[in-house]
Amino acid sequence: MKIRIILFIILSAAALFSQPNVLILEDGGTEDSVYAILNRTGTFNLTLGGPYYLYTGQNINQYNVIIFLNGIDWSFTMADSVQQKIVTRISQGAGLFTIEWVTWNSTFQIVENILPVTTDATYIENTTETLTKIATTHNIGIGLPNSFQLPGLHSFTLETRDTNPNKQAVTVFQGSWSNSAVTAGVWGNGRTVHWSSAGHYSSNNIWDNNTRTMLVNIIRFLAGMAPVAINYHNATAGSYSLSQNYPNPFNPSTTIEFNIPNQSSPSGVSDVAVKLIVYDNLGREITTLVNEPLKPGAYKIEWNAENLSSAVYYYRINAGKFTDVKKMVLMK
Repeated sequence: MKIRIILFIILSAAALFSQPNVLILEDGGTEDSVYAILNRTGTFNLTLGGPYYLYTGQNINQYNVIIFLNGIDWSFTMADSVQQKIVTRISQGAGLFTIEWVTWNSTFQIVENILPVTTDATYIENTTETLTKIATTHNIGIGLPNSFQLPGLHSFTLETRDTNPNKQAVTVFQGSWSNSAVTAGVWGNGRTVHWSSAGHYSSNNIWDNNTRTMLVNIIRFLAGMAPVAINYHNATAGSYSLSQNYPNPFNPSTTIEFNIPNQSSPSGVSDVAVKLIVYDNLGREITTLVNEPLKPGAYKIEWNAENLSSAVYYYRINAGKFTDVKKMVLMK
C-alpha cells in the first residue's frame, strides 16, 4: 500500500511535463472550435497565437505543433520572414497542420512549398462531402470508419497529393469532391498534414464525433504521439474495473479494457469523467489515452507504442472516485 501511495504522488507530480506545445494561429472563425476540441482531451498545451497575419514568429521554437487556420480571413497574408520561420521550425522536427484556403492564396508561397498537396486547386460549392479512408493503417485514420460524411455549407477544394518524393505524401482520406481530402507528408525532420475541405467552420454539425476524432488524430500524429483507438462494447458493466493489458509483454501494440457501471441520477444515467494515462518507470507521463466523459459500459483501448523503447510502463485510470494502476512491459 505504501508503494502505491508513493507511486500516485510521483505520477501526479509528473503529469504535466510531457504534453506537446501546440500553437493555434487564428483565422477569425475556426479557432474557438479547434481549441475547445483539443483542450477537452487534456493532452496538449495549447496557445492561441492571435490572427496569423499579425504573428511575428515569437517563441516559435518552443512549439511542437503549429496549426495554421486560414478561412474567413483568407484575404490576409503573412510576412515572408514569418513564413520562413515556420518552415524552418518544421524542418527541425515540429509538425504543421494547415487547412483549406491557405493553398488558394499565392501570397503563402513559402509555406505552400512544404505542404503535401498541390496548390493550384479549384473548388466547387456543395453541402457535404464523403470521406473514404485510403491509407487504412495510417495513424490519422485510427478509430475512424472506412467512410463517413463531412458536413459543411460552403466549398470543398479539389486538391491532389503532391508527388514530390521528398515530401513522402500520403492520401489518408479521399473525398467525394477532394481528390486528397486529408494528406500527410514530411518536410525535413518534421511532419505536415493538410485538410483540404473548406467551409466546415460554418456548419453547426461539422464537429461530430468522427470529425473531432480526426482532428485529434491529426495533432497526435504531428506531435509524434502514439495512435489510440477507443471501442465501446454494448455491455452492462456491474462495477468499475481496469483489466490487465494483453498481450503482456507486448510489441508494439497492446489492448487495455475497463468498465464503467451505471451511475443513476434524477435526470437519468450520467456520464463519468474518465482519465487513462500511461507513465514510464520514473513516473513521467508518456501519453494520455482517454480524457473525456464516457457513458456506462465496457471499453477497449488499442495502444501502439512503436515509438517507445523497451521498458516497464504503468497505466492509471481515474473514473469518478475509482482509481487503479497496472504494470505492463514493452519488449522489442
